[in-house]
Amino acid sequence: MTMHLNLKFTVADTDLMLAAARRGQTPAHIARTVRCVTGKPCAPHEVERVLRNADVPFAEQSA
Repeated sequence: MTMHLNLKFTVADTDLMLAAARRGQTPAHIARTVRCVTGKPCAPHEVERVLRNADVPFAEQSA
């Protein structure tokens, strides 16, 4: 079985996500920030995956 890494985000992008999560931002807000700062497409589920891989808790989306 061949494993493929998703190298869509740089270390700086990941650091931006981690810092935002530590401030209590939701994945949707973090994704919007990444899109504005980096110009890269970013969806909330991608942010959740990065944060889960880093074992960082994140704010849940409020209803």
